[in-house]
Amino acid sequence: MRNERTLSSDISQEGSAISPRRSSPLRVVVATEDSRDPIALALAFQRPQVDVVQIAPHDLACELSRRSADLVIHDRPNPAVPVLAVAWIRLLIDGASRAIVHICGQEWELAVAGMKDLLDTVDLVARNRPNAIP
Repeated sequence: MRNERTLSSDISQEGSAISPRRSSPLRVVVATEDSRDPIALALAFQRPQVDVVQIAPHDLACELSRRSADLVIHDRPNPAVPVLAVAWIRLLIDGASRAIVHICGQEWELAVAGMKDLLDTVDLVARNRPNAIP
């Protein structure tokens, strides 16, 4: 049995203004070991128009080969991510809350990776996506 939940539909969208979709929603896969639930819930709540899916890290390669993701947030090195994901954030497990971000062929390190940084990255990926929804 797979450990997958789509959270966007679990969060109430009452009062949110979502523009009509001209393409499929941005798909974000969260595959972290310890912080999967809070990250996925916060993303789904703050960006209700985004399809947020959480996966156990050991199921990530299988999930990405089954269905692509616009952004993957993970905390374990996985050789499938650079091949099958459009963009990714790898949270570094070193006690310092650092992360490596890869978008549009560019990679950089965040010295402190907080929730605002994750939301900003989701927004950046959405803006750079073909057929982006305004």
